[in-house]
Amino acid sequence: MLSCGLSAQTVKLGVTGGLLNANANTDFSVVGVTIEELDDVNNYGFYLGVVGDVGISDYFRVQAELNYGNAADLAFFYFPIQAKYEVFPRLYAIAGPQISFSSNAKGIKEVLGDIADVAGGSGNLDSVLRTTGIDFCLGAGFEITRSISAQIRYSFELTNRYDGPLKDSLKVRTSTLSIGAVYFL
Repeated sequence: MLSCGLSAQTVKLGVTGGLLNANANTDFSVVGVTIEELDDVNNYGFYLGVVGDVGISDYFRVQAELNYGNAADLAFFYFPIQAKYEVFPRLYAIAGPQISFSSNAKGIKEVLGDIADVAGGSGNLDSVLRTTGIDFCLGAGFEITRSISAQIRYSFELTNRYDGPLKDSLKVRTSTLSIGAVYFL
């Protein structure tokens, strides 16, 4: 039975890319109530990556990707692992966790640099910004052909990127909206 189940699975490999809108939201709160939303970083750019897709059943698949995204002051690598469910023939919904790693957070540092004593007096914002975050993504896609799909996906950060003296009051979270295509080899 195990060999029959494994032979029914299909594995597809491919490449993905498209347009990206990346945001970084910085909220200052007291006792859990947001007092001020600081200047948000909102930039457009692109993403590129590789994708693997494993069929579990006729309607359910698991899709994993390794992507690089660059949107001006924000650049990062992200690794989504998504459940993919066929809602209608060729139309599917996707959702799942994502790990993101920031390789450049210049825009976030500029916003935080405006707040006195955020870095504990050292002035080194690299020491108070986490480079890794946990996100959740959801979206939809449409299979144009067996090899080409169009996708739209939104991800939002579950973790706080800020880890300085004001971490109970200051939250820095990123989110992305991507519109692109997947080409399976």
